Amino acid sequence: YTYSQIGLNIPHNAQLQSKLGEKVSLKNAKPGDLIFFGSNYGDSYHAVHAGIVYANNDGKLDIIHCVSGGVHISPAGSADNKYWLGRTLFVKRVIGTDVVAKLQTN
Repeated sequence: YTYSQIGLNIPHNAQLQSKLGEKVSLKNAKPGDLIFFGSNYGDSYHAVHAGIVYANNDGKLDIIHCVSGGVHISPAGSADNKYWLGRTLFVKRVIGTDVVAKLQTN
C-alpha cells in the first residue's frame, strides 16, 4: 500500500518483494527500505514477513509492518521489534534503484 501511494506497484507477497532492489546492511538502512524476515536454508531463504524501515539509529531500526491488529510501528528495543529482528534475512533498497523504472513500466 505504501509504495503504491508513490506510484510503485510491488508484489503483495514478501517472497516476491524480496527479489526486488539492492541489498544494504542494517547499519546503512534508510527510511523507506524494505526489511525481510524469515528463514535461511543453506543458499536459499524463505521470506514470510516484510516491513519498511521507519528510522535507523546506528543500526537499531524502527520498522513499520502489519501485524495482528493492523499497521504498527515497532521501535528499536521493543519486544515486537526484537522478535522480528531476530528473524531478519536482509534489507533491500527499492527506491533509488533501477527497480523503480522497471516497476513504473509494468
